[in-house]
Amino acid sequence: MELQKALPNARIVYASATGATEPRNMAYMTRIGLWGQGQAFREFSDFINAVEKRGVGAMEVVAMDMKQRGLYLARQLSFRGVSFRVEEVPLSADFIEVYDASVKIWLECRRQFQAALSRHCVNRAQVKLIWGQFWAAHQRFFKYLCISAKVKSCVKIVRDAIKANKCVVIGLQTTGESKTLEALDDAGGELTEFVSTAKFVINGI
Repeated sequence: MELQKALPNARIVYASATGATEPRNMAYMTRIGLWGQGQAFREFSDFINAVEKRGVGAMEVVAMDMKQRGLYLARQLSFRGVSFRVEEVPLSADFIEVYDASVKIWLECRRQFQAALSRHCVNRAQVKLIWGQFWAAHQRFFKYLCISAKVKSCVKIVRDAIKANKCVVIGLQTTGESKTLEALDDAGGELTEFVSTAKFVINGI
């Protein structure tokens, strides 16, 4: 950023792998015209607050706007010659047992929430907010659970591919990084056990 200030007449190209997916990584992009004097947002913090309140959809709109104005270019590899297949992962008896137990836990959580709300005077807006957070956590929990069901099959596919001298790239829907960092911070910078993102979701509601 100091270099940009020192060279006000220089042309700048920003290159980032996460610019349009993680808005906080755009802090150094002071010349793209999204915040500053004469823009919709006075400071970068104003821009961040507005985008993060509205989620991924807001960042998609920002990316579309930048692309329309010629400020954003996103390249991707050609899909020529690419093939794919869907691998059906049968659920093990152990996983089914875990899933059923998880359903019972969430049913009990819902019952406790309903009981708590009936005992306290809360307005309709607060009730809507509480249940919105509850069901968002519910969705995240079962997403993590479903992903975990695929891990063993994924490992087998990867090992078979490596034996066949193939290069393996694994795409993750979610990494659980934020929960891991949170656990690391709570543990004073040292973890002694595996971090369960699903467990963190339950504890967070």
